[in-house]
Amino acid sequence: MIGFRFYGHNEVDEPSFTQPIMYKKIRSMDTQPKSYANKLISAGVISEQEVQQVRDQINQHFEAEYQASLTF
Repeated sequence: MIGFRFYGHNEVDEPSFTQPIMYKKIRSMDTQPKSYANKLISAGVISEQEVQQVRDQINQHFEAEYQASLTF
């Protein structure tokens, strides 16, 4: 198993300098949430609309928590 960070090794490294072929392939891949959603949709477990509803709920939760953090 090969592990990777989608946007690089850390905040200042650019991994494509040392591993250009591998990171070209990585950048062409879907993100994990998108890949998992596509598998669930293909298996008939959930619809695209339901996936979007879940994403919207998560984003609303994060936005509400962010707004709440501004009051401290």
